[in-house]
Amino acid sequence: MDNSLSEQINNWSWIDSKSGKYLQSESLIKHGFIHGFFTKELNNKSPKQIVSHLDPSLTVHICKQVHGSKVIEASKTFESCLEADGLISDDSNQSLWVYTADCIPILLADPINSIVGASHAGWKGLSKNILLETIKKFENLGSNKNELIIALGPSISKPNYQVDIDLVDPIYNSIFHKNENKDLSSKEKIIFLAHSGIVDYNNNSKKMLLDIRLAAVNQLYKAGIKNEQISISPLCTFSNQNLFNSWRRDKVKKVQLSFIANQTRKY
Repeated sequence: MDNSLSEQINNWSWIDSKSGKYLQSESLIKHGFIHGFFTKELNNKSPKQIVSHLDPSLTVHICKQVHGSKVIEASKTFESCLEADGLISDDSNQSLWVYTADCIPILLADPINSIVGASHAGWKGLSKNILLETIKKFENLGSNKNELIIALGPSISKPNYQVDIDLVDPIYNSIFHKNENKDLSSKEKIIFLAHSGIVDYNNNSKKMLLDIRLAAVNQLYKAGIKNEQISISPLCTFSNQNLFNSWRRDKVKKVQLSFIANQTRKY
């Protein structure tokens, strides 16, 4: 993790509950938002079962994630299991859920208007600007992006996330404006991303190591989000086998859940 992000990775707390152990962002706790980044300990429980312990008044909203950039209103998930990778609240007492293994679970909250969002961001979603689309949804509902609180949960870390070098163009374009340095070659883009800490690259390899969290943070910067609005869990899903499922590590389709609700609680 880049040293400039060190202040953003310290403010996290483990919570023990009847549902099991889960992680919380202190920036969201401060404003009373009910939320959690769960471990694989809760693999045998559904969102409805977890909510029944945390707050039975909450409705449950989840979508079929497809590694895209579509963000939908939570109430639409009552109609059917729609394909999307982001949810935003549009009624009271809604809990929004995403499931991830190595991708980033991202929870967002507007403390002024009590609007919340949840997004699933892998390299495919980032390359399609999932975070920019999520923030646009908030703004369409009247939020000021400068008031948003954003928490990035556990995901795979750069040393464990090797990807094809062909991804350099979509990753670069998702972070920087397409017209910015548009004449750069792919090799020059790799060097630029390497200097930014987003990738590590060996000249003799057709692979590179991607810091998906730093790529996401830079996409948030592109949207006008400031450092102080963001908190980042430093936990790696690949490295922490006792806590998290990891597709890259186990090659098994198992996930962990994360959620946020727009009902606030004063701690």
